[in-house]
Amino acid sequence: LNSLEKDGWLLGIATGKSTRGLRMTLEEFGLINKFITIQTSDTAPGKPNPGMLINAMSETGSTSKNTIMIGDTTTDILTAKNCNIKSIGNKIGNKLPKFQYMGIWKKDGIKV
Repeated sequence: LNSLEKDGWLLGIATGKSTRGLRMTLEEFGLINKFITIQTSDTAPGKPNPGMLINAMSETGSTSKNTIMIGDTTTDILTAKNCNIKSIGNKIGNKLPKFQYMGIWKKDGIKV
C-alpha cells in the first residue's frame, strides 16, 4: 500500500463487508487513512454489480481508463469486467485454478 501510495495511486476499497466492520478493522491496523474511497455492501449493490466501482470512481474523479481493480476472487474480476476496467487477480489460497479457468491468469501470476 505504501508503494502504491508513494507512486501516486489513489487507493480505494470495494468489499461485500459492512462499512462498520471494515472501518473497525482498518482503524485497528492503522490503515483507515490510506484509502480515498471505501465502498461496501452498505453503499452499493453487491459484486459483481459494478455499483461499488462506479461510486469509487465518482468519489475520486477517476475514469474506467485509469482505474485498476485488484481482487482475490473471480467475483472481483467479474465486477471489474462489468465496469469495463482492467483487473489484476491476486493469488491467495486455492483461488488460482478459478483464475486460470477464467483465462485471466498467466505464468508470471498476473494479467492486467
